[in-house]
Amino acid sequence: KIKSLWAVLPNGTLSIRRAGPQHGGQYLCTAASPLGAARLLVTLAVLAEPPRIAGGRPLTAHSGDTAALPCRARGSPAPSISWLLPNGTRLSRSAAGSGRAGVRPDGTLLIRAVSVYDRGLYTCLAENPAGTDSLAVKLQVVAAPPTVLEEKRQSVAGTAGDSLELPCTVRGKPEPSVHWVLPDGTAVRPLQTVRPGVLVFPNGTLLLGGAAPSDSGSYECIATSSTGSDRRVVSLAVRSRDTLPKIASASQELTRLNFGERLLLNCTASGEPKPRIIWRLPSKAVVDQMGSRIHVYPNGSLAIEAVTEKDAGDYLCVARNRIGDDLILMKVSITMKPAKIDHKQQFKKLVPFGKDFRVDCKASGSPTPEISWGLPDGTVVNNAMLADDSGRRARRYVLFDNGTLHLNKAGVAEGGDYTCYAQNTLGRDEMKIHVTVVVAAPQIKHSDRTHVTVAAGDTALLDCEAAGEPRAQISWLLPSSELISSSSGRLSLHANGSLSIGASSLLDAGQYLCLARNPGGDDTKLYRLDVAAKPPTINGLHRNKTIMKVTAVRHSKKHIDCRAEGTPPPQIMWIMPDNIFLTAPYYGSRIVVHKNGTLEIRNIRPSDTGDFICVARNDGGESVLVVQLEVTEMLRRPMFKNPFNEKIIAKPGKTITLNCSVDGNPPPDISWMLALQEWWGHSRNDEDTAGMVGTLQEWWGHRLHLGWDHPCNGFHQRQPQARECLNTSTAFNLQRLGKGDGKGKSALAVFAGIGSLHVEGISNESGIKALLLCKATANTDYQTRYPSGNVPRELLYRQSASVPYCPPCVTVTGTDQRGKGRLGTKEQVYWDADHLLHVF
Repeated sequence: KIKSLWAVLPNGTLSIRRAGPQHGGQYLCTAASPLGAARLLVTLAVLAEPPRIAGGRPLTAHSGDTAALPCRARGSPAPSISWLLPNGTRLSRSAAGSGRAGVRPDGTLLIRAVSVYDRGLYTCLAENPAGTDSLAVKLQVVAAPPTVLEEKRQSVAGTAGDSLELPCTVRGKPEPSVHWVLPDGTAVRPLQTVRPGVLVFPNGTLLLGGAAPSDSGSYECIATSSTGSDRRVVSLAVRSRDTLPKIASASQELTRLNFGERLLLNCTASGEPKPRIIWRLPSKAVVDQMGSRIHVYPNGSLAIEAVTEKDAGDYLCVARNRIGDDLILMKVSITMKPAKIDHKQQFKKLVPFGKDFRVDCKASGSPTPEISWGLPDGTVVNNAMLADDSGRRARRYVLFDNGTLHLNKAGVAEGGDYTCYAQNTLGRDEMKIHVTVVVAAPQIKHSDRTHVTVAAGDTALLDCEAAGEPRAQISWLLPSSELISSSSGRLSLHANGSLSIGASSLLDAGQYLCLARNPGGDDTKLYRLDVAAKPPTINGLHRNKTIMKVTAVRHSKKHIDCRAEGTPPPQIMWIMPDNIFLTAPYYGSRIVVHKNGTLEIRNIRPSDTGDFICVARNDGGESVLVVQLEVTEMLRRPMFKNPFNEKIIAKPGKTITLNCSVDGNPPPDISWMLALQEWWGHSRNDEDTAGMVGTLQEWWGHRLHLGWDHPCNGFHQRQPQARECLNTSTAFNLQRLGKGDGKGKSALAVFAGIGSLHVEGISNESGIKALLLCKATANTDYQTRYPSGNVPRELLYRQSASVPYCPPCVTVTGTDQRGKGRLGTKEQVYWDADHLLHVF
């Protein structure tokens, strides 16, 4: 047995097993013996053919079938066949395969029970030693979606108690599954039991055993598979078995009614199908539905509104269906009576004037009688007339359904005979009532306030309440002989008759006559009104005219008070320098007049210099305040041109000049204090003269009190300045001057201006006594305040213009005038521009 690839047979033959192209070439055979050797050259050519696969084409298979994909290949040697599946798996003939796919000996690929998931590209591979070849075959799997063979929609009628079969035959690849959905939403699958009498067979047929009317509804068969779904809807109507109609209940055989009442006849019936109710009326008319007056309700009842004599007779109720009918007869009787007024009598009725009254007229009858009333003026009223009266008479008369007549607010004209008429088709009845309207003459109620005094500008109230029937009409006779009966302007006539006079003035004073009148008579009452007025005052000054001077700095803001008081509250008006009248309140861009009368001037200009006149006027008179405004440039405190103290040697009997030149804006006032604390200013005209430039001249040296200091003060409203001129001819000191007589008149003079001086080292009570004397003489107000800064206190005194002598500068010690605290040893006392005495 030869097993090797190469073998030399006993006869010298060379054997090559499974020769291939690589074995081709020249072979040398050598035969040798003792006698010699022989050689044979043999050339071997091995012929081979690579595989070739016959052309294929796309293959289509139905879902569920077996698909055969051929692969015929030729070649030398015979090639081996294998398949490459779409999922990348390689399958050969020798492989076991997946059970569904395999390769036949001829190379054909078999796929059993194909599905749509098996579609794709399959590749056949042929291999032999000469080479390889491949062929791609596309497999397309066609699926058949489920299809219901019966009608998609079908209506089926059945009878109660029968067994019904609803078929549902389906086709499709793959085989679809079938289930039914019942009307209540329950899903039933083949051979599944969900409730008795309902079953689905494997072929899809639904069985309903012993069907009942409650089984009526829509049944849906649904077939589904991986390729889709289909459905069928069956509308099942299970009807009951027909029965003859039978009237179950009805009204009594005879029904009695009064004319105009409502008739109701009942008639209900049973049967299958449900019977329809039909009524035959006495007029032989047949009705089975709703009408305007005759109604047939769904339950079969018959109703007739407001019956008349024509509605009496026989009523036949018929219950009918397609099998037969049933009927019943009922009778209706209508009672008729003529109209009659119940409790009829002749009587009289007294009604107070202005009160409501009602009279009854109750009537019976069949048909129901219609009620109407005859009025004293001959007019007949009824509900129809009142409805067409457009509300004119309806406001006075109301006629109720029961016949009662109601009258609103009876007047004299409503007295007389009222006649009630009751009438129907069978007759008429009437009743008369006499109404008397009672009236009372007016009477004005007593009042103690017949003499009324009010302040001017207030509201005066004169009470005049009158009683009487009818209510009295109130009117007033004024002092001007004008008669009023309603409100007019400031005069208000109230509902109770009272008269109020708003913002009363002196012209309203006088006698007022109240007149109350009604149809029963009249009454009068006399009142007297006095109006008290108080003339206005401005800033608390009881003068007809006040003049004051004020200054203001240019470009500043100035407030000028004009506080007016009086009864009634006065009206305030400002007259500008250019004769422009501004009434409070007034709000301008630069000038404002506030409600309290204060005049505010913003951004003051030099052209504002002039007289501003405030006029306060009321019924008691008027008061005038003249403010002379002077506009100055920016204020500068007084400054001495020579600020150093001077010593001057003078001879007795000679005229001397003490220079005190001062600069400031406004020009400061200049005063000199002589040896005995006597102040000299511009107003003094004596042997000693203070010049316009502040120079002090004395004609006799002894008047200078030689040896004394002569302080020169230059001051204005902002800040005072002091300078001393010392005369050294006699040696006295200030303490010697402190012993005054304490009467405050020791040659001290006050001129129109301001002065201040520091005096040290004086400790006596003369200054206090002088200050008290000045305070008592001036009759001034006293107050204490504590300003900010280092000044401990400030005592203010209002200076009266009638007191010419008050100390402009005094040093005080001891307790102050209120007994609180002590004044120090360094004090200032001076008058300011507002005549306030300051003690620091």
